[in-house]
Amino acid sequence: MTFIRILILFCLFICTSNLFGQITYGEKRVAFDQEKKVLIYLGNNIPYLRFTPTVADIDSADSFLQKYFLTIFTKQNNHPKLENYYRQYVGVIQNGLKCIYINASYKKENYFLENTFYPKGGGEGYFQTVVNINDKKIINFHFNAPK
Repeated sequence: MTFIRILILFCLFICTSNLFGQITYGEKRVAFDQEKKVLIYLGNNIPYLRFTPTVADIDSADSFLQKYFLTIFTKQNNHPKLENYYRQYVGVIQNGLKCIYINASYKKENYFLENTFYPKGGGEGYFQTVVNINDKKIINFHFNAPK
């Protein structure tokens, strides 16, 4: 009887794990399902479609972004480290290009799993970027304004 209860609970968990429109990948990464309405700013007015990023998409974007940090902060020994940020991922397709919008913060916002966050100020504690995962290019990157 205990086995059946565990099986039922497991099935309920699997069926509702994506109920709120996000998929968590560890404590610091969350990807929003293509159906979840979230606020994003891509830095232009080009229309876009959405897709749900896979863990491979997210890992690829993270890997490229960490290399980007090493490149643009070559003169600094204390360049930002991606693993220090809580990150939100939204899959977007612009002009046929598969991209990942990344919203990142040093601290975990209360609504981290619910929607993207846009604090005012914060400097290097917050950043937004769009990574073209097909061509391995940063389309748009910016840290927030200083505090």
